Amino acid sequence: MTNVSAVIVYHSRQDELARCLGSLAFQAAQVLVVDVSTDQSGKGLCDRFGVEHIAAPANRGYSWACNLGIASAGGEVIITCNADVEFLEGSVESLAREARNLALCSPVHLTADRRIGLDTVQPGLGRASSAARWLGYGRFRTARRLLRLLESACDREVLDIPFDAGLSGACIAASRGTWAKIGGWREEFFLYYEDADLSGRAHRAGIRLLVVRGALILHESGTRRGGPSKFLLLNSLRSERLVWQMNDVGSIRLLRVLQLCGCLARLMNALLHGESSSASVFLAGAIDSCGLSEGLH
Repeated sequence: MTNVSAVIVYHSRQDELARCLGSLAFQAAQVLVVDVSTDQSGKGLCDRFGVEHIAAPANRGYSWACNLGIASAGGEVIITCNADVEFLEGSVESLAREARNLALCSPVHLTADRRIGLDTVQPGLGRASSAARWLGYGRFRTARRLLRLLESACDREVLDIPFDAGLSGACIAASRGTWAKIGGWREEFFLYYEDADLSGRAHRAGIRLLVVRGALILHESGTRRGGPSKFLLLNSLRSERLVWQMNDVGSIRLLRVLQLCGCLARLMNALLHGESSSASVFLAGAIDSCGLSEGLH
């Protein structure tokens, strides 16, 4: 489609990148791959598909990579996405049509069996969302409520996302003017919560957040083999504290208490099930929540 650029952030999985690039064939006028891998392993695929390869000098995070791609994109509508998404036919056109207005637009996320994924919408910024995450109640309440609305509103092309929810950063489309107005992605976020921050800033700036019914992507979110990762957990904890601080959500001390309770509950569960490696991950999370790890550096 003319005047549309797709920016793909690639880290390591060549099979995922190949599927993503294949799904964008004939759908976007310009495709750019921001390659943050240590060995620039995405270049061969970029040459094969005839798309632009941007060799990142270092991996400075998803937000930084998205901004690098946006700055290099020539389209009037710019889509930023992970390499692990696949666009169904016609989805880029549907996103671009809505994104030409003052809006951030996201597709409907589908699982491998073509069911609507819970990550189509995200919980918004707020103490209730963090409490639900760490204390384990109503974790997907907002997502399920919005998905029911999406499924019932068959006569509507788009679903307006309310203030207490946000879009998934896995795939977001906006006009060049909208990206400029919102200031792009905040590069302080290396991993996690960059989409919550972006959604919150868009809400406050009066920019509509839309899920576009005619735009569909395959995206298996949150699937991870081999148990919890210390690196990912610590990044999640720290990014959550950062998004609270930068958006004046509430007391960081309160958030640390919620995080500590959540990590300790998961630690106890891992110990009860004899999962020593998982227990060590949640112990590290509990230490980080207390602020003790900051004094160990």
